[in-house]
Amino acid sequence: MNEESHLPMKDENGKYIAVKTAGMSGTQSDIIKAVQSQDVFMLHVVDAIDTINISHNPDGKSVRVPEGYVWSSLDCVALDLFCARYCLKTVPMLEALRLKDKNEWTTDFVHHVPVVKVDGTNIVTDEGLDSPLFRYNLYRYAEERGIGGQKYYILGWDSVTQAPLASLRGHLGKIDNGKFVELMTKTMYYNPGTILHDLQKTILSYLSAHDSLTGSTLLKEFMDAFDENDDGIIDYDEKGRSGCETAQFSMLAYALNLQFTDEFGALKDNFIESLFFIKYSNPDWNAHGHDFTREKVLLFKAARAFEMSKSEVATSDLFIPGMSWGKGMWPSWQTVTYMIFTDFIYGSQSLEHIGLRSIYGAAFQYGDKTLNGGGYTGSCDQAISDPNSINKYFEALSSGGKRLDFTLYVPDGYGCLENVKIANVEETDDPGKVWTAHFCGGKEVW
Repeated sequence: MNEESHLPMKDENGKYIAVKTAGMSGTQSDIIKAVQSQDVFMLHVVDAIDTINISHNPDGKSVRVPEGYVWSSLDCVALDLFCARYCLKTVPMLEALRLKDKNEWTTDFVHHVPVVKVDGTNIVTDEGLDSPLFRYNLYRYAEERGIGGQKYYILGWDSVTQAPLASLRGHLGKIDNGKFVELMTKTMYYNPGTILHDLQKTILSYLSAHDSLTGSTLLKEFMDAFDENDDGIIDYDEKGRSGCETAQFSMLAYALNLQFTDEFGALKDNFIESLFFIKYSNPDWNAHGHDFTREKVLLFKAARAFEMSKSEVATSDLFIPGMSWGKGMWPSWQTVTYMIFTDFIYGSQSLEHIGLRSIYGAAFQYGDKTLNGGGYTGSCDQAISDPNSINKYFEALSSGGKRLDFTLYVPDGYGCLENVKIANVEETDDPGKVWTAHFCGGKEVW
């Protein structure tokens, strides 16, 4: 890492200097192994009364699933494996065993997932089966490290039906009138941040369908980016070839530090963090020719495409005539790209809903507070801004008001919303200017 720019370094051949580590599997195992070596008694407990799906971040996207369980074990590997199997199983044991033999699967814990196919001019959702356990190596790795074992059995009590809990071949169930009755979730658990690994069959089928319909080469692009051992499977240890996370944490640390050292550090932090992934995803979008976040942006787009397919409203695609998205239909990659980037820049695709937390919003607030006495935001305090301040600014401009002295430079095609040019935004193909904000005629540059 370059400690001044907080960006990764390249070798003499222009390749990133990145070292493949054991990843999160190694980090988790190292920590637990270190504690075990100190003879610390550990009882591992999982509170699954309300299991959290989708997101564990404070972003409003979390979904509580009332599973109603609490589990504990002295063996963290066995407990983690059991919980994963429960969350990733929606097919009854006997049917799953039959399918396992038929398809030569490595596990009989599988769940129903969306799969995607072409239907006329649209890409539509169907149903199939998949399992992240096909490509998750933590449990084998941790067992080999001596941290725990993968074999387990269940002892417990169902206080709702007053029946004992048990397991058969690792499958959870209860004893009802002397019979084993399986207990299964009805929820498809996944995380958008790891959607390519969690819902691999879903995403790869979408890419394949898109290629078939439009002539794109998305499937090859993804496999080239993530399938490091070229075995046709992207497992959880394959996160991309550029080592984006190291640079991400370095830049995050720098940006967070600004919050404590700069009067307007929160605005600058928001600007830097919001720009980070898109600015360094394309070598034409930064002065250093970096593209180490390209793989991350591919994942963002895949997750966004899935979310768009689940919309309850069918909407015409922005780029491909005859194609729609929503109600089980998937968007074109061009539309996904446009939606992602306009979200980063403006926080919206609507002129009336440009967000203060967006890249544009951060630059606007800084310009207003430092150059206009907070006339539109209502305060010079970075933490206080009128939620409607951007619209007030646009209204003032339409009535002949003075333009604030800042300019946000964006790539070609992103200077307008709803065919209206956005004030203080200029399109450019200059790698040194794009994704920067200039204040006071360029005297200060973000």
